[in-house]
Amino acid sequence: MISILWQGDYFRLNSFALVNRNLIPKIKEFGHDIHLAPTDKYQKINMSDQPDIYVFHNYPYDVIQAPGKFNIFYFPYEFSEFYARDYFLADGINANFDLVVVPSNFTKNACINSGVNVPIEVIPEGFAPEIFNPNTQPVNYDTEKQFRFLNLGGAFDRKGHDILLRAYMDEFSGDENVTLIIKSFSYQQHIPWFNKILEEFSDYKNPPEILFDRQELEDISGYYTAADVGVYPYRGEGFGLTILENIACGKKVIVTKGGSSDDFCSQHNAKFIMADVKETDGKKHLEPDYKHLRILMRKLFSEGKPTIQDSKNISETVSDFSWIQSAKKWDKLIKLIVSGEKLQKNRKKYIGKRNQLLAIFYDLDDSISPWKEYIPTDKRIESISPWIDSRKKLISKMKDNFPKTNVCNSSSIQNGVNSANIIIGEPGYCYELFVKAKNHNWKSKKVLFHSDFPVNLASKIENEEREKCGINFQEFPRYQSLLKWRYDREFDMAEHIIVLDTFSKTYFNNNYKHIQAHLVQPPIPHFPFHHSKYQNKIKFLFWGLDPFRRGVRLLLETWNELKPKNAELICVFETQIAFASKQLLMYLVQNPTINTVELSDYSNIVQILEGCDVQILPAIGDGFFLPAAVGLSMGKPIITSDKSGIQDIIKGKSFGIIASQGSKNELGSAIKRIANLGYDNIVELGKEASKYVEEYNQNQFSNSIIEVLKNIDNQMVN
Repeated sequence: MISILWQGDYFRLNSFALVNRNLIPKIKEFGHDIHLAPTDKYQKINMSDQPDIYVFHNYPYDVIQAPGKFNIFYFPYEFSEFYARDYFLADGINANFDLVVVPSNFTKNACINSGVNVPIEVIPEGFAPEIFNPNTQPVNYDTEKQFRFLNLGGAFDRKGHDILLRAYMDEFSGDENVTLIIKSFSYQQHIPWFNKILEEFSDYKNPPEILFDRQELEDISGYYTAADVGVYPYRGEGFGLTILENIACGKKVIVTKGGSSDDFCSQHNAKFIMADVKETDGKKHLEPDYKHLRILMRKLFSEGKPTIQDSKNISETVSDFSWIQSAKKWDKLIKLIVSGEKLQKNRKKYIGKRNQLLAIFYDLDDSISPWKEYIPTDKRIESISPWIDSRKKLISKMKDNFPKTNVCNSSSIQNGVNSANIIIGEPGYCYELFVKAKNHNWKSKKVLFHSDFPVNLASKIENEEREKCGINFQEFPRYQSLLKWRYDREFDMAEHIIVLDTFSKTYFNNNYKHIQAHLVQPPIPHFPFHHSKYQNKIKFLFWGLDPFRRGVRLLLETWNELKPKNAELICVFETQIAFASKQLLMYLVQNPTINTVELSDYSNIVQILEGCDVQILPAIGDGFFLPAAVGLSMGKPIITSDKSGIQDIIKGKSFGIIASQGSKNELGSAIKRIANLGYDNIVELGKEASKYVEEYNQNQFSNSIIEVLKNIDNQMVN
């Protein structure tokens, strides 16, 4: 029996996991030995036993890891061709995979348009007839309106909710016997976009009824049968699983013409919205005609509710699209692969033409960041804003020293970058270019500039500390899962890493033996010295951004036992996650000298620092933490641990105290020592700190980076 390794999400409530949960068991019924590698459990693939067939079906797309004797890349794609963020797909598929399987002819054409030259098979997705059928018990909608339009699925731009809402609001009124039900599974980052769309209709007089439901449920079949017509004016779809389920439940749909749903929609089960092809932000997509959608919604409303026979007839039009039918096609495909009668190996090997080009890879324009669709705005501010000016100055220095410097960002790699001696960039932004270099056999050295704490170690510490505080492990938000995924692959491919503190350098030396770590002195933005107005208490500031790994538990326990009368503790939290622990909340309630501030915007960092006298950071594990360094430049002495990057700056200096990580005694002694110094002495220490960190300037930082890169370049030449 041949072995099949199938990698992808399995447990989450997303479309990839849903397909995998339904399809894999059906394929197994044909006698195939399928081993699942669930990516949502962070399971590493055992590469020692090479499977006969490897199937990758997940997002983010991984076109590097292809461990099978025969490798299949299985995916849907929503646009007419791969756009900037996904340009690397064609290169990776052509280099590492033997076959592409897609669920629709629309996705097949997108692959062809984008340069995929391996064989492409279309195998539609399916539905479970025992669940999705006209006899399914309908849910009870909270409405007295009799005619019901339904839109079920993610609520974001690609799904066309703005078009749907405008057509519905302009066509109907509150006096009519009609409602629109929007059953969405929005990721958190899409909710602001959706709410903004709703605000556009706030001044409508006598608007028609709209019902919203964001509850995440596995069984949604009753939503379809409780409605009369499904409406899906999408701009892009890889298949349209909810549209298929809608029809299977016996309800007509209104869909965009020319998209993936053309494969199973017809005049017998659908009305088609006329659409043009447009390009927005580099994406070629369909743009449904809003006026035509109004006409179609009015027409089906006028025809009234479908009869029982109507629903039965509509459902029968997609009877060939069940999961068992999909599994039959997979069974046939697998047998063809094994027999070798149809599919041959077709990997195109690339040989890049090397020239003397140094590509500096930074993401300077947040508007086209690969994270824009996944990271909430406040998170993008954290990861990008502090370094933008520093990056720009560094690049200017680079061009002075390396005339053939090519600066590109993550969404414009394909434009003009054909080879490079050195590729340098921050983790999370280098994956596409590293992939291109690998697939085209560039003779490049791949260098990561790591200005933050190692993400894998940070996650481990944060989760262990949460458990100690009585908080159960929470699954990463989508953007953090994506970040971890990219980090893992970038670090696998990198050969050098530039870090800003000795703690991080030691970690990388011990855990990534194939990477050479280089330490450079970080740049510290200099702000004017400032001391707060003394009000009979010394104000200690704790930076609780990722509070658990930065020592919130130890700090609050120590402070609560110490109960200093001449001091106040201000805890700055980015979110209120620390309050999820009853243990920590108890300390906050019991001790009036502990106050909290929520950081809503990173532009408030300077203002927060102006209101304190001393910083305290008893980190369990931390790299070079920029807000604390800015605090030193403003004259705020610091207490930190021997497991933090900031200790590099204060070793042997009077304006800082380093306590052993985890020691209440040493932390408590440090707090008492600083508090007993008196306000005037603390101000004098602050002046020393502010003066000293002037040495940590941009020029020194840029020169250090250039020296590292020159050494790497010289090694390549020699």
